[in-house]
Order: sequence, then structure tokens, then C-alpha cells
Amino acid sequence: MSDIYRIEPGLEHYVSIVNLLGRAGRVKEAEEFVRSLPFEPDRAIWGALLGVCGLSETGAEIAKHAARKLLELDPMNAPAHVVLCNIYAARGLHMAGQKLRKEMGLKGVRKAPGCSWIQLNGRVHVFKSGDKLHQQADEVLSLLFGISDKSCKSISPRL
Repeated sequence: MSDIYRIEPGLEHYVSIVNLLGRAGRVKEAEEFVRSLPFEPDRAIWGALLGVCGLSETGAEIAKHAARKLLELDPMNAPAHVVLCNIYAARGLHMAGQKLRKEMGLKGVRKAPGCSWIQLNGRVHVFKSGDKLHQQADEVLSLLFGISDKSCKSISPRL
């Protein structure tokens, strides 16, 4: 890049390469790339690697390593904690996941709730995971459960 385009690669270039390799299913190669960087990887690099790992057997080990590195640099990083908890759960390590969640609580690490927006009749409605404060929450949940039931019935085999 430096020789051909006379551009020195910046952090964003390295993060992009980690993302590209990981999204192409080449997670091990992405990890090797991170280990070979000419500088100490920062939060952006470890976060990118963690984000592309998935929960495959190989990806899980790499994700665990990336999460640990990220948490060394940023102990309050909620997504890293959550991904690590999910890895533990997927591998049946429920006690390790519970321990990590307890540590999150003790440190005051809070995961931002999932959020969805829907526009209806020109008005935008915002819903957060576990939110019961929306004035039409009961109606919305009832409608969603109805749609879910219909979807399940339409794809289940007829007996």
C-alpha cells in the first residue's frame, strides 16, 4: 500500500482487513494477522476480531482470547462481556458465565438493551428489550405473538 499508493496504512485499514478476513470465514487468518501487526493491537482491533469470530469451535477459542485482550484494555466493555458469556453458554460452561455476569454486576458493567423502531401512521415508536413503559406495549406484544403463532402454524407439517 505504501509503495504503490504512497499511503501509510492507518488503524482503520488494519481493522478493515480483520473484518474482511473474518467475514470471509478466515477467522484463524484474521487472528494471525492481528498477532503480526507492527504495533500492539488496541480496542478497535480486538473488538473487530471478537466481532467476526462467531461461535464455531475455532472461532470460540479466538473470541475468548480477543475478549480477554479487549477486557484488559477496556474492563467496562459490555459487548465483550456479553460475547464471552455467550461463548461460555454455548460450550455448556454455565458456571463460568454466571461468574462473569456476577463480575459485570459488581463492576457496574451494564449492557445496553436491544432497541427497535417502527413507523406507523407517520409516527415513530421506539421499543427497548424488556420495556413495559410504552403506552401500547400490551397491544404490540399481543400482535407480535399472534404473528409468531401464524408463522409457526404455516411452516409446521400437517399431521
